[in-house]
Amino acid sequence: SNYRGIKLMSHTMKLWKPGLGRRWRFVSSSMVSYLCAADPIVGPCKGTFPRWYYDQNTGECKHFLYSGCQGNHNNFLQELDCISECIQRSKSLLSFRFSASSVRNAHGFMTNVFT
Repeated sequence: SNYRGIKLMSHTMKLWKPGLGRRWRFVSSSMVSYLCAADPIVGPCKGTFPRWYYDQNTGECKHFLYSGCQGNHNNFLQELDCISECIQRSKSLLSFRFSASSVRNAHGFMTNVFT
């Protein structure tokens, strides 16, 4: 079954708390890798927008100029956004085992997450 776009089977997922005022979210480690692994795409448009991307080879966020169209997810407005998404999250991901019956209460909220 699906719950808000997350396929719930009995398998290991990752949990992080992104920051104050935000909800706990589940992602797999492969999703973080996907978001941050791609090379930056400048795109074919004529704009020059300063952006940041995560460089897997150096483990750092680097500056590039984005054209304004046809980019990918490894494209951040600020260096701190890149660091938060690709460096801090990869360090703070925690593994949890859970089953579909243990994550939804009567109100549809996540509950009873266990290892």
